[in-house]
Amino acid sequence: MEQEKSDGVEIARFQRNATEWVLLKFTEFKGHELFDMRTYFVDEASGKETPTKKGVTVNLCTEALAANTPM
Repeated sequence: MEQEKSDGVEIARFQRNATEWVLLKFTEFKGHELFDMRTYFVDEASGKETPTKKGVTVNLCTEALAANTPM
């Protein structure tokens, strides 16, 4: 199954420690606009930036609806 995912637009990145950094970006997945904040590191075997499980992705449309819903 092929996933419809864009690499997104990087907003900011900052160093977390000597080997990791946090990347903030807007991305899209299956037509949903998302905000992603995730920790990355460089995989020694491939030399590529690799995301870790540490992070959060927020669906921007869902959050906009929740903000306009009275409690």
